[in-house]
Formats: sequence, C-alpha cells, structure tokens
Amino acid sequence: MEKFKTIPIAELKKSLDYNPETGIFLRKIDPSVRGSLRARWGNKPTSPNPNKHGYLLVSVGAVQFLAHRVAWAIHYGEWPQGQIDHINHCRSDNRISNLRVVNDAGNKKNMSLRTDNKSGCAGVSWRENRQKWRARIHVDGKEVCLGHFENKESAIAVRAKALKEYQFHKNHGNPSHDNPRNNRERPGSRRVGNAAPYPRWRGNHRWRAGIRSHVLSGRWLDCEGSMSKGLVVLAMLAFRKEQQP
Repeated sequence: MEKFKTIPIAELKKSLDYNPETGIFLRKIDPSVRGSLRARWGNKPTSPNPNKHGYLLVSVGAVQFLAHRVAWAIHYGEWPQGQIDHINHCRSDNRISNLRVVNDAGNKKNMSLRTDNKSGCAGVSWRENRQKWRARIHVDGKEVCLGHFENKESAIAVRAKALKEYQFHKNHGNPSHDNPRNNRERPGSRRVGNAAPYPRWRGNHRWRAGIRSHVLSGRWLDCEGSMSKGLVVLAMLAFRKEQQP
C-alpha cells in the first residue's frame, strides 16, 4: 500500500479550518500575531499549490500534504485508510461529497479519459490492420478484449455493457477538466483548470518580486514559521521603500 505523510489530527485542526460544502481551507492564525498581519491573513482561504499531477497541496508548518487527504482527516477525524478518489474527476474539487476512500482496484474503476484518446470513448480504438473498431477493458490488471466491430457505435455499446458487468463507476471514462496534461498553454508554469498559473521562479530577483506580489495579493496565507514571516516583512518593507518618492 502506498504510504502517505500524516501528522496528528489535532495539529491539522489547530492550523486549518475546512468547509466540507465548498472544499475550501481557511488558515488559522496564531493568537500572538497581531495588527495588520493578522488582519491580512486571518480567516481567509489558503492558496493551495498543485503538484505535477494536478492535486492541490496545503501546508501545515513546513510540510505539504495532499489537500484531499487533509480534508478527509479533518472532516472524519482520522486519516483515510486507502486512496482518495475524486468522484467527478476534478482534482481541485475537495468537497467532502466528491471524495471517497477506495483501494487501487476501485480507483482504477473511475479513471478519466486519457488525453491521447482519439475515439472519444475509453477502451475503444481503431485497428488499422483489421479496419475495425476494437473494444477492450482492463479488470484486475488484465486486459479483456470485447471484440472487433464494423462501426464505432457497436464497440461503444459493448464497452458500456462491460462497464456495468464489472461494476465500474458511472463516471469512468469522463474527461478530466483540471489534468495538467490538458493545460500546456504556458511552458514553465503550473495550471489547474481555469485557475491562474503558479510561476516557477528562477533567480533571486524573480523570487523577491514574487514574494512582494504575493504579499500584496494576500497569497502568502500558507506561510508559517519565523523565517517565512521574516521574509514577508522584508518584502513589505522593500516594496514600501520603492513607493517612496
């Protein structure tokens, strides 16, 4: 079984609030933080970064966790024993109603349509050597050929019947709208669905500029620890100095 990072649930609840209806996390601010910093950071949504697979990450202290696993842990009071499946295939939708615990086999029965699919239906492809449409399905790690057909509609119908027979989820084969492979418009940036891209800063000057812009836009909600807070303060002072005539 794949191992995931965990910490005590009490630590999660001390740092984060989770809204199961919206899937949004709110950052709890330490009572010692006062004044303008508290007003800027307190009770505001976090800005989770996506990993390379498009799943959102939230930070607790200096450690990042998969947001959907944190959502489950906070809502149910225990870490999920298995994988978390996004039912509607939207990897940024962490509402509790969109999450379910499954094993690896169960997760593979609710997979998104592959980005390289050309037929528009998972498991259906054109066989050039036979000049026919082939239908197939993978069950328990094994490929089952469902036959070759003169037209695509017949192949799709047989495939749909097999999905019900092998108890696949009804959403299996639907496209994913926030798969990173579908968002290649801007090389060098990470993008999830229609969300704004997260820049990969290169060089100290870009990094400092990114800190300043994130402070002004309130996107440093995930920063914790004295070092990170110190960087934010320095960035604010630098920006204030630049604005002076």
